[in-house]
Amino acid sequence: MKRKNKDGNSGILLENGRFEKSVFILQFPLRPLRLCALCALCVCSLFALPPERRYILALYNGDIEKTYSTTLIHQHAEYVLNYMGYIVEPCDITKDLPSPAELGEYAAVFSWFRSSSMPDPIRYLNWLEALLAKGIKIIMWSDPGLFENSKTQKQINLSRINRFFARVGLEYYGEYTDNPLLVRINHMDTSLMEFERSIDRGRLKFDGYKNISSKNKSHFSLKMRNKEKKESDICVTGPQGGFVFGDYVMYEHIHPGLRDTLYLKKFHLNPFLFFELVFQNQDKPKLDVSVNRGRRVFYSHIDGDGFSSLSHIGKNLTCIDVIKREILEHYQLPISTSFITSGIHPMYRGNQEKADLVLSIASLPNTEIASHTFSHPFVWSKAQESLYQTAYEEYHLRVPGYPERVIETEIQGSIQYLDSLAKQAGKSCSMIFWSGNCSPEKDALYVVHKNNYLNINGGEPRFDRAFNSYVYVTPLTKRVGRYRQVYTSNSNETIYTNGWTGPYSGFSKVIETFENTGHDMIYRPMNVYYHYYSGERMAGLNALKKVYDYCLSQPVNPVFTSQYIKMVQGFFSGSITKMGTDRWEIKNNGACKTIRFDSNNRVVHMEKSENVIGWSYIKDRLYVYLGEKSNSVISLTSRSYQNKIPFLVNTNTNISNWQQNNGALSFTCIPWFKPELVIAGLEPNVKYKINIKQNTNTQTQTTKADKNGKTTLSILNHHLGKPHGISISPM
Repeated sequence: MKRKNKDGNSGILLENGRFEKSVFILQFPLRPLRLCALCALCVCSLFALPPERRYILALYNGDIEKTYSTTLIHQHAEYVLNYMGYIVEPCDITKDLPSPAELGEYAAVFSWFRSSSMPDPIRYLNWLEALLAKGIKIIMWSDPGLFENSKTQKQINLSRINRFFARVGLEYYGEYTDNPLLVRINHMDTSLMEFERSIDRGRLKFDGYKNISSKNKSHFSLKMRNKEKKESDICVTGPQGGFVFGDYVMYEHIHPGLRDTLYLKKFHLNPFLFFELVFQNQDKPKLDVSVNRGRRVFYSHIDGDGFSSLSHIGKNLTCIDVIKREILEHYQLPISTSFITSGIHPMYRGNQEKADLVLSIASLPNTEIASHTFSHPFVWSKAQESLYQTAYEEYHLRVPGYPERVIETEIQGSIQYLDSLAKQAGKSCSMIFWSGNCSPEKDALYVVHKNNYLNINGGEPRFDRAFNSYVYVTPLTKRVGRYRQVYTSNSNETIYTNGWTGPYSGFSKVIETFENTGHDMIYRPMNVYYHYYSGERMAGLNALKKVYDYCLSQPVNPVFTSQYIKMVQGFFSGSITKMGTDRWEIKNNGACKTIRFDSNNRVVHMEKSENVIGWSYIKDRLYVYLGEKSNSVISLTSRSYQNKIPFLVNTNTNISNWQQNNGALSFTCIPWFKPELVIAGLEPNVKYKINIKQNTNTQTQTTKADKNGKTTLSILNHHLGKPHGISISPM
């Protein structure tokens, strides 16, 4: 968290509580916190309202959870907040808590503690009350964690606890029983509770919380038998935040004898609806990375494992031979390919033939190049090296002349070598796909950020029949100190094939995740992520083809992995400011060009908007598409309004340089498979001439707008992955 120390030096408060001066610009910069509320008000009064509060402070107890990545919030709730447009920042309550004045751009603080105690509950209660005075909401799931001082083991006075609870319209009166025979459900809002799993009546526990404010709403309450019918309000939302007490957020059952119990988790609570009720933001704009130009984002990337392994599919064929022929040269989709450079470089385990093969792959029109490190470290955490040495004998691939892992060589050195090959194909390499356990520490991410590289891998999200819950969908990123590691959007074939031990056709199950995360809402892109060893066996190759074929059958917008990572960067850097009724300014959103509204009662007023190239409704949500400028203005109006200037409805191409003038339209697009664009706002029933220019070649087509001023344009005889200049004018 960015703040000043007692000497007034600007810097970052790290997770260990140590303060460091800010000495360089971050690739994922933290939002500067307000230093002076009066100055902020002066600036806002002169120019505009302050930006929408997009930040959530995620609280965790560092005495119990050593890193934020192991917390319940990061593992099971942060992705929901990302979907709703929020940025989650971790805060260890055992360290110095930020002052309320520093949290001016935070919408809420959120706790999901595993314990009812903490080191200094009184300090914590005072801090929470100060936050409420600043208009920052409080969200508590499970145990509030403030009943006992973990250092002294002394109970906190109930009147002091209730002084805080009264501020949020609650009261705690201390009745408790875990005997389900004495408890029954009094009231339940089934739209909010029993989302993925019903409440088990045989596991009911009663804890005495009472809603005392008419401004709050109780969604789930229990009643205790034989105790004057006492009631407890378990799930409450209101102006000051939201609360779910006890074990009613998520079902979690540990089955004796099972090592992996992840599939035994499901949500009782509907987290999407819960946060909607808390923040009341259905009509507010949200940055979105799952939809681009009106269609669901598709990206695909390959880890470098198995590059030289022999394939069972053909005689004297390696896995890369199979993947190159059957996938890279066959599918007209952007695919990001990575390599373990020690296995390519002639000075180490490679040779010139392998280097030439990488160059031939880089020369394909639908590929981009990335590093999968130099020696493929199995672990990136020094604390785990001894464990992995026991399991693997080495914690990276054995490379002659390379006795120990050097972070700069693994990242910077490997990227520089691959960049030298890519440049021969007219491309570049500035991206790393993490290897092994995909958990880089701060030293590795520092090398990435100081060189302005892109990074991805980790998270392993899935949502299929075996892991049938939103519980297993992961966030966009993981915070590591002052940096961010970008997570993949889906798991790879290793997960679905039990570490490539079979069934080798298992990767086809990723389609279930695609469907579950895009059925009623589009939560995640389609990410086809695998290794070269998928070309080892026919069952693996057929599964991979099935996945690609499925993606081609869906309305997708294909992008390279580098573009997706930049979209995630734009999600974190962007700001949203309300400029009036149904009018917002979007700034610094980078490559994140999609803004989503979760209500369905408005359309975009194109004439009053700025740097907006189009919009459409997808699954009853309004998606708005922005141009290349760093500042945009979105103006909404009633659904009865008819726009009279051309705008994009959707496309499976990469669109840029969008310009319209007096009914004529021009733009640049990069086409992939069967390039198609749907355009509206044209003159109804009018024919249009279309000029398509690629280099010095120009082709002409015609199209006719329908009675609603809409047309679908297909680009014939296109050049895969090359820029095409398009102009459309009435005939």
